[in-house]
Amino acid sequence: MNSELNLTLNDTFNAISILLVFVTMLFSIRYPEIKEILDEPLQTDKPKALERQKIKVKRDLFSKWLPVVILNLIVVYTMTPLAFKTLVQSSLSLLNFDFIRTTFILIWFFIIVFSTSSIILLLKLCKKIKQCNIHLKIISAKSNSMKNCNMK
Repeated sequence: MNSELNLTLNDTFNAISILLVFVTMLFSIRYPEIKEILDEPLQTDKPKALERQKIKVKRDLFSKWLPVVILNLIVVYTMTPLAFKTLVQSSLSLLNFDFIRTTFILIWFFIIVFSTSSIILLLKLCKKIKQCNIHLKIISAKSNSMKNCNMK
C-alpha cells in the first residue's frame, strides 16, 4: 500500500512538473507588470486619463492575471485529493520521513500559498477598477453640478 502510494505520487510528479514550471514562470513574468499597475497612482484629476487607466487595468486583469490565477487553482485542485490521501496514509516523523511524500505535501502547500497570493492580487486589481469607477462618478457629478450652476 505504501509503495503503491509512492508510485502514484511519483507518476503525479512526472505529470504535473511541466505544469508547475509553467505556472511559476508565468507568475514570475506577470507579477512585475501587475505590481506596476497596482503601484501606479490613480489619475483622479484627469477624467480621460482615468478612464484609459481603468480600461488598461481591466484588460490586464483579464488577459494577464486571470490566467495565472486559474492555472494556480487548477494545479491546487488536481493535487488536493492525492495530498489528502498522502496525509491520511502517512505518519509524522521528524527524522525518518518519506522524501517523496514530504516533497509532494510541501509542493502542494507552496502552490496553495501561491494561489492565495494570486487571488489577493486579483482582488487588488478589482479594487483598483472600483476606485476608478468611484472617481469617475465623482468627476461626472462635479461636472454635472457645474453645468447646472452655469445654466442658472
